[in-house]
Parts: sequence; structure tokens; C-alpha cells
Amino acid sequence: MRTAELQDELWSRAVAFGQETPAIPTAAPFAQALIQMFEVNSRRVAALAFAAVFHLIADLDRPDAGFLTVSQQSLPDLQTRWHRQ
Repeated sequence: MRTAELQDELWSRAVAFGQETPAIPTAAPFAQALIQMFEVNSRRVAALAFAAVFHLIADLDRPDAGFLTVSQQSLPDLQTRWHRQ
């Protein structure tokens, strides 16, 4: 995933920056901003996953319409078989 690679790169650069120049007062706020950005991204991904699952459940509730369609032909076929016996 490209986002994880970018986050790893940003974090490794922040760590390197903090180790090279620990006396610079902007290192800690920069690291805190990165942590907040990572948390916001995690929440965004979780909300997206929840929305996708919710949409999938709603779509499966309507088997003849929506993104996933399921043929209902097996029910009439079963009824026909029962009447033959």
C-alpha cells in the first residue's frame, strides 16, 4: 500500500532529523504532527471499511438489484422438482 510506504518514509526521516539535531525545538512538534496525521489516516481507513461492509450488507439484502445480483432461478427449479416426485 502506497500510504504505508509514505508514512514509513516520513517517520524514518523524522527520526533521523531528531537524532541529527536534537536541540532544534521544531523536531518534537513535527513528530507530534506526524503521529496525529497517522491517527487521522487510520480513522479514515476504518470509516471507509465500515462503510464498505455496510454497503455490502445492504446490497446482499436485495439479491435481484444492486452491485451483486443473485439469480432466483434455483427456487422455481426446486419447486418443479418437488412437484415431479
